[in-house]
Amino acid sequence: MSKFKFHLKTGRKNNGETVVLVHGLFHRSFMFLSFARYLAERGYVVYSYDYASTRGTVKELGDGLAGYLLSLRREMPPERPVHLVGHSMGGLLIRYAVSTCGNEIHPGRIIMLGTPNHGSPMADYYLKKLEWSPKLVRSLPGLGTQADHPGLPEGVDLGVITADFDNKVPEKSTRLDNCKAYCNFPLGHVGLLFDRRVMEAAERFLRTGLF
Repeated sequence: MSKFKFHLKTGRKNNGETVVLVHGLFHRSFMFLSFARYLAERGYVVYSYDYASTRGTVKELGDGLAGYLLSLRREMPPERPVHLVGHSMGGLLIRYAVSTCGNEIHPGRIIMLGTPNHGSPMADYYLKKLEWSPKLVRSLPGLGTQADHPGLPEGVDLGVITADFDNKVPEKSTRLDNCKAYCNFPLGHVGLLFDRRVMEAAERFLRTGLF
């Protein structure tokens, strides 16, 4: 098991809600620590999933997340949903996990933070200029604009948060047709993980389905 993975119990009375946070490329789960603390202080039980983001294809990494969620589900009451929050590539892993094991996972609301749902021009650049890059970063082809990923099942509550000054994932790449709510902030790509306004919006969506 990764030494980076962590679990925060609620800092006050448990509201009965569980959230799993999924980091993106080149990150580890501790990047979500501030976000996790914010949610835990508001009654959520928070898990931050950790994985080696360069050592598998997006599909393989998504399958790993699915296995983790299924294991977590077996430890929870069947009626309790599992909310999911993914930053960048983490949102793509969520798409794979929910599309393949949605009924067993019983997902609650899903939030994507700067997720390249239609690919990243930056990934295209490295794939073109550095032909050997997929050997070092096996997930990179899945981040290009030509990549194809499964959609989310109908009826899933999806919220998307994007950054105005994101030089990795343009705003138009984050949108999905079944997105229920959308908002943006004057931030960069990584800033989505640390800004209080983003945390407040995410918690509001988890609670109400609206930003």
